[in-house]
Amino acid sequence: MSQGRTTQSVRPHEEPGLSITDFLSDGGFVHLCVTLSGLLGAPVRLLDAGGREILAGDEAVAPWRFADPGPDPAVLASERAFSVPMRAAGRVIGWVHVGKSPATEGPLAGEIEQAIALMVDIADQVCDRELELRARLRELSATQRLSALLAAARSEDDVLGIALDSALDLLGLSAGSLVLFDDREPSAGLAPQERDVEHRVSRNLSEDWLSNPLPLSVDREFDRRALAGEVVAVCDLQRDPRVQLKSRAKAEGLACALHAGMIFDGRPLGVIRLYGRTVREFSAAEERVLRTIAHQASVAIGQARLLRLQQEERRLQRQLLLAGDVQRRMLPRRAPTSDRLDLGASWEPSLELSGDFFDFIELDRATRAEGARRIGIVVGDVVGKGVAAALLMSHVRASLLAHVSRDASPGAVLAAVNDDLCRDSLPNEFVTLWYGVVDPLSLEMVHASAGHEPPLLMRSQGEADVGQLGSGVVELRSGGGMLAGVLPGQSFVEDRVPLRASDTVAVYTDGMTDARDFDGQRYGRKRLAASIEATLRATPDISAGALVREAVWGVRRFAGLAQMPDDQTIVVLRVKP
Repeated sequence: MSQGRTTQSVRPHEEPGLSITDFLSDGGFVHLCVTLSGLLGAPVRLLDAGGREILAGDEAVAPWRFADPGPDPAVLASERAFSVPMRAAGRVIGWVHVGKSPATEGPLAGEIEQAIALMVDIADQVCDRELELRARLRELSATQRLSALLAAARSEDDVLGIALDSALDLLGLSAGSLVLFDDREPSAGLAPQERDVEHRVSRNLSEDWLSNPLPLSVDREFDRRALAGEVVAVCDLQRDPRVQLKSRAKAEGLACALHAGMIFDGRPLGVIRLYGRTVREFSAAEERVLRTIAHQASVAIGQARLLRLQQEERRLQRQLLLAGDVQRRMLPRRAPTSDRLDLGASWEPSLELSGDFFDFIELDRATRAEGARRIGIVVGDVVGKGVAAALLMSHVRASLLAHVSRDASPGAVLAAVNDDLCRDSLPNEFVTLWYGVVDPLSLEMVHASAGHEPPLLMRSQGEADVGQLGSGVVELRSGGGMLAGVLPGQSFVEDRVPLRASDTVAVYTDGMTDARDFDGQRYGRKRLAASIEATLRATPDISAGALVREAVWGVRRFAGLAQMPDDQTIVVLRVKP
């Protein structure tokens, strides 16, 4: 918490010496009084607020001058027919003194006095507009200076300190603080006590005042009104019924207060609280100055926070991209080679990280030569997307590889992975898994499923079977099994499928079939099967990799530019002719 000293400044338009002379730029009004003196045959004197007479000056030196010596008050009193006060901002700044003469005491005396009063009234309006213009120019100058200072600020605390010091200096107040609120929704109410604020910057206020949790006003009315967009002015803290800390304010030496809310994009950031040591009225121009400062500070703080969030988002995005790159490297870079089998795969995450995965596992490394080894094919889909799904996918893959090294049986591997997941994951974290082992020598495939989409088998001779989607297309529905990670101790039934030359097996995740077009129609399993079957009929000797690309392209053609609702993975196994 920083403390400092702010120099008390005096508001130019409320200086004790404010006078008509502050508005006499060319001496025109002085010459007007001289002309009236000739017309009325009586002295028409222009006096300042202190009673000094103002005379026309030498144009070469100055347009006006003070009479030296000044008029004798007794002479003024004896010669006066009437006098009209001149005002600016409601304060007397001078007088038009009209002496006695036949004109000013004759039958037209009333009309003459009224005419001079109208002349003075016009002059008063000019002075008021001049004051308003000067105030606007000061505001503009202050705004430009504050903008430059805020632009050069290096931290949020710098912004707050500059805003508070500028407000105190421009408004001639001697103490203040700038408090920030806890991050909240704009509609959230204020707590009865000030435990939700942080005094980030303060000037000339004691620790006892700053640490007091009780708000200055009853029911925190000042803060509530300030956050509603008002500038709250309290001329006398001891007499205002809204103030509940009168004794504390008196002990602190505070007599008046001015509060303004800091709001950015509809969200309350904090309140600027300014205090004076003497009772004081605040003008509309002063309230406008504080509102401008509060607005600029709010924008500067809001933009700084947005920039910080953007930087954090970019940092997280870089981390996600790096994590996605690591995840891609965990997938097989190439499929195992075999004289009888051809493998291809595609993996497309819908976000930076994916819950889908696939793998090719070469078995029998110690007993068979390369090309004759059995090949394990794994396809899995973790429920959900993003970081959590990717982390769970890594755990599943590690568990599966560990158990495959001890037992290649698909049913046993899935049972072991299921038990690991039930032990290490939450009840709402589970996975669909399909694991099949293909022998290139016997062309037999043994597979088991843990709640996964049934693979598609495209027979080269179009055999009919239960679950058939089209001529030559068979769904490989195994004995079935529950999703992995739901209940421990589950068993997973294995099925054995004899394969023949030119047979094709497609294993996929539901991201392929759940894709939708702009009308909301689902791609579905039948369209996927029809797409693969049509490609095989058109190009019977197509490679597994090319068939995968055609299958993915078919989904893309259907969905168009619509966003993928889920990760998409497909693995194709072809038995060579």
